[in-house]
Amino acid sequence: MSVAVTQIGPRKGCQRGITMTMVTPNQIADIIRQIADSGINRAQLQALRESGRLSALLREYMEDESSEPNTYTVTVDYDQPLADMIKAGRYDWTNVDITVEHFPVKKRESGEVELHVVHFGRSMTTKEVLVELDKRGLRPAELPELLALGAAHPDLQRKYSLVALGSGWQNPVGGVDVPFLLGHDGRRSLNLDWNDPGHRWYDGCRFVAVSK
Repeated sequence: MSVAVTQIGPRKGCQRGITMTMVTPNQIADIIRQIADSGINRAQLQALRESGRLSALLREYMEDESSEPNTYTVTVDYDQPLADMIKAGRYDWTNVDITVEHFPVKKRESGEVELHVVHFGRSMTTKEVLVELDKRGLRPAELPELLALGAAHPDLQRKYSLVALGSGWQNPVGGVDVPFLLGHDGRRSLNLDWNDPGHRWYDGCRFVAVSK
């Protein structure tokens, strides 16, 4: 399977305000229709809202959804050419700016690496994310580690946007881009997102990290 490459600028898939993985108006409308079809009357709906039970049910559902293990052991070969690491992921689309010139691979000992997929559940700046990871004894994952995760667990990015803050490239306009894995409409992409201090990461993002 070949890797489709298209020359475009970074497509922002994980920054605050992007609706790619957020609730859509159509989904909200469908939920309202389902509530109406359930036969619940106005007084019952008002009582449900005021009791807080609806919020509790939603939180319980999200906790059940997040029960998937958030630690993955993968093999990372830091001596492998970056192009081969990307090829191993069999992505449907890859940002052409993800090159060894822009993202030189740090020399580390190859072998099994335990990766943590961290979800904070709230919108955060990069600085806030790095502080929280450090408190947990973690460092942000680098591109080879992100690529190893994508190759070993290809369906993971269809559920979540996975960000590696440990690798960055200063683009021609002066901003810093970081790599992330995205799934959209059944397609898997390896892309870049602007790590602008003025932006916040959307609360659904997952940050890939490694134990220090």
